[in-house]
Amino acid sequence: MGLPESWAGGRNFGFRYCWLRDATLTLYAFLISGYMDEVRRWREWPLRVAAGRPQDLQILYSLAEERRLSENALDWLPGYQGIGPVLIGNAAHSQHQLDVYGEIFDALHLARRAGIEPEAQVWSLQRELLDFLESKWTEPDDGIWEMRGPRRQFTHSKVMAWVAFDRAVNTDPRPDPKRDWRRGTVGAWQSHGPQ
Repeated sequence: MGLPESWAGGRNFGFRYCWLRDATLTLYAFLISGYMDEVRRWREWPLRVAAGRPQDLQILYSLAEERRLSENALDWLPGYQGIGPVLIGNAAHSQHQLDVYGEIFDALHLARRAGIEPEAQVWSLQRELLDFLESKWTEPDDGIWEMRGPRRQFTHSKVMAWVAFDRAVNTDPRPDPKRDWRRGTVGAWQSHGPQ
């Protein structure tokens, strides 16, 4: 079981999930440690979970890559040191957190810099994510801390959206991609994409 958020009780989650953000940190650890085969295999995971529409990208998935993680209280479990209720699932699975796009782009960028060659599906996914992010980055989101309540503007989310575009621009093979991006021709990146 997980640890309670407060000793007074409240949310006490069983953490049997994979957060997209945490998965990128795992990739960094693999890169630093020289586990390139693991990095290549890791790269397949975001391709699978992000398959479909970019707007459906979640911040967490079950270990079996399930998307629906409805939150339920298991009142019959005592929880850590008797602090309950124990919750399974996590309502955050339906939250919209813009920072995960930047996390994905940064992780894939670092993998390329480490010598992991890009694949067609990776670039295809990134183009779709950028199109979505281009139209959504100014909107409020739920933020990194999985806050419950109305969506708000979070600086961290905006910075990580910028990271996504920065990593895309810095891996774009065109002679002067920044000029096109400044003009707002993000769609032009789609037709070229890094080779």
